[in-house]
Amino acid sequence: MLVGGVVVDTWHSVDIYVDDLLFDTERQRAYYFDYDSARHEVECQLTDARLAPLRNAFETFWKKHCGNYSREGAREWGELREMFAASSAGFELPEHYDGRPFAGVISMMLSAKHGEPFGYRNQKLIDVTNTAFNSYKHYLYLFGWALKTYGHEQKLAAEDTKGTWKGRRTIIRRAMENGDPEYQRKTDYDYLILFLLPELRARVKGAAQ
Repeated sequence: MLVGGVVVDTWHSVDIYVDDLLFDTERQRAYYFDYDSARHEVECQLTDARLAPLRNAFETFWKKHCGNYSREGAREWGELREMFAASSAGFELPEHYDGRPFAGVISMMLSAKHGEPFGYRNQKLIDVTNTAFNSYKHYLYLFGWALKTYGHEQKLAAEDTKGTWKGRRTIIRRAMENGDPEYQRKTDYDYLILFLLPELRARVKGAAQ
């Protein structure tokens, strides 16, 4: 557990039966409590807390400059890149913030996180889904899960007065189930998406297993 920003181990005893044990054949071990996974989760929470100011700095920049290239934006992006390079985030930002499809993908993911257009001039979240469906099919998997994870499905349903997104969700689901290459998930921006939307990590990890 975390105590004052430090990972602290505590010992607990409990009587168990052999049937209570879990077996990991790949790593050849048996256990009742998965300490390694629990510690990793706590360490990830600690890392996220330490990197929160960096995440906030990115979102502040994105809301101000995305979709509107300027010299000021280029200068501030360079400063943000230096911040990331000097941090423990583990990756560097692209050279340009307005590159395609990078800018569009990040904007739609942040929109799904916040439940409103983020980096767009659109007025409603439903407008972002139209852009996502028409231009970023390879990234719809995480987009859909972000809407669910951050609790914006009900808001989107209320905005979807014509049922357009509802119908498209059916199209997307069937296409993915059938292995349609047009909807095949691309992971080239996962490094940044999962940094900005850390709650999606568990979903990505589960899908990979």
